[in-house]
Amino acid sequence: MSTQYPIHGNLATADYSQTIEDRARSLGLPVNRLVSLMNVGFGEPPIEDAGYYNRIQNNPNRNLMKTSAYWYLMWKEKGVRKHRRLSLDVQEARRMRDEFFAQIGYYDKK
Repeated sequence: MSTQYPIHGNLATADYSQTIEDRARSLGLPVNRLVSLMNVGFGEPPIEDAGYYNRIQNNPNRNLMKTSAYWYLMWKEKGVRKHRRLSLDVQEARRMRDEFFAQIGYYDKK
């Protein structure tokens, strides 16, 4: 393995024996694409996307998972994953999820 690329830190601003433009040319990529690939995991989430932070809360099937025929409820309680088999029908499973979470006060805890 070559040691010219750093293991830690921001890869786009690290010192190389080769310039970014030369490296992009050798890989056949545009420079901006190479920089974006090198910065995976670094940077901020896309704040301009209005629904970015609300996707989970607005998902009607949150906490539901379907395996074969049945819909299961998956949740965490005191750091332990728990599950419960609900129904074959998604609308019925959503109703049962909402009733169960109201019983245990799941949304009140947060």
